[in-house]
Parts: sequence; C-alpha cells; structure tokens
Amino acid sequence: MAKFQATLMHGNREAVGEYSFEGPIDLMSQPPEQVMQTFMAAMDKIAHLGHIDYALESVEKMHDGTVVSAVGTMTLHGTPEGFRCLVKSA
Repeated sequence: MAKFQATLMHGNREAVGEYSFEGPIDLMSQPPEQVMQTFMAAMDKIAHLGHIDYALESVEKMHDGTVVSAVGTMTLHGTPEGFRCLVKSA
C-alpha cells in the first residue's frame, strides 16, 4: 500500500478538506476513474458520513499522470453537491 493526498472542495457547504488515504502502489498508473473510486471508498471510511454516492462529470490525469483532477456531484445526507477533487501521491 502507498499513501495519497486528496483535496476535496464541495460547493453547498463551501468546504475544503485535505485527506490522506492508502491505496495500491500502482494507483496513479490506473485509469483516473479508478483513482477516484479508490479515494471515494476511503472517504466512506474516514469521513464518518456513511456511504457517499457520487457521479463524475469530468476526470483526467494531469502533470504527467501524477495528479488526477475530477469534477462531479456527490450526495451527502440526501443533498446533491457539486465537487472538485485533486488526488496525488503523498
């Protein structure tokens, strides 16, 4: 396992969070959708909000594949919120 860092910004609450999580060593070589799936699965455990439903509108690798950028909608407590997320190796 390797350590990763994510910055998650979501609009309805004007919130910005920095999160550390673990994933497979080769996570950043996987498709960006898989990187986000791994991060959101970690969020289910570390955010203590229960399962977070989400839909990606745009997701891509940037900076020679070292950063994943995603834009989408997540549902917290039944309320959909837009979000932007950046994930990188820690």
